[in-house]
Amino acid sequence: MLKPISILYHCNDSKRCHKFVNDNTYMIVSTEDGIWLGTGMYFWDNQSNAKFWYKKKCKENPKEEYSIVQASVYMDHLLDLTDLDVCKSIEKLWCKYKEKAHISDSQDQPLGYKLNCLYKYFSGFADIFWVIKVFGKYNYTPKNDLFSYDLRSNKAEPIITVKCIYNVRNINAIEERVVLE
Repeated sequence: MLKPISILYHCNDSKRCHKFVNDNTYMIVSTEDGIWLGTGMYFWDNQSNAKFWYKKKCKENPKEEYSIVQASVYMDHLLDLTDLDVCKSIEKLWCKYKEKAHISDSQDQPLGYKLNCLYKYFSGFADIFWVIKVFGKYNYTPKNDLFSYDLRSNKAEPIITVKCIYNVRNINAIEERVVLE
């Protein structure tokens, strides 16, 4: 049986990118507890987003060298937070965790914190979900001439300001790796 696979992109300093490509036991891990997806290696679903990040990093720190890597990532252990039903199920699991950990409802926690707690607390969670997917809102994305949209509109329409972000939490989800830039 064929496993579903996605080609994803990551931008970071060149030293870590080359280590990631040359060492199959290494991931460039972020340990964030904030609004995103918690601990793991973050990827974009297209080169353009990675190139934007590359240019941003080069501008912020021009003395550092940066690279973009491409990876083939298995999607058969995906926690898809772009699916409303999945979000509702994970919220129920979070409520169970809050009860056990004695966290009050008044303590609003960011998504990254919630996911990190669920991965640590529930046995098997990490075995089931190797990759997490979410959409990010980037309202300052430059417009394009191919199609137009209105950020203030409530109508359904094509839009380019929503970006798909992946977080790989299990190194076994990563198959092929290559440095692009």
